Amino acid sequence: GRFSEVPEAYDSTYLRYAGQGARVLALGFKDTDTTAAMSKVKNMPREEAEAQLVFCGFVVFHCPTKPQSYASIEALMGSGHHCIMITGDQELTACHVARELKMCKRE
Repeated sequence: GRFSEVPEAYDSTYLRYAGQGARVLALGFKDTDTTAAMSKVKNMPREEAEAQLVFCGFVVFHCPTKPQSYASIEALMGSGHHCIMITGDQELTACHVARELKMCKRE
């Protein structure tokens, strides 16, 4: 994994927030030798730079659905259009938004 150690509640924490529609980013850092750090980091392959990070927490963004979104989706679906969601969000976040907009038939 990317982190050298993962806290016990890592999965349950990010899944809880994502399931509530939040965007969740995990933060980590890597200790480097300060005297050679800049040249070393500039030439470091991405895989190495992003490996064995020290986990330092989550950033949780609440991005509420725009007020006009529900009416827009409802109008499109009511006029016979088939609406789909294309997103880069985590699946649970996307499912939360789809439920808010009544784009899915099941909860």
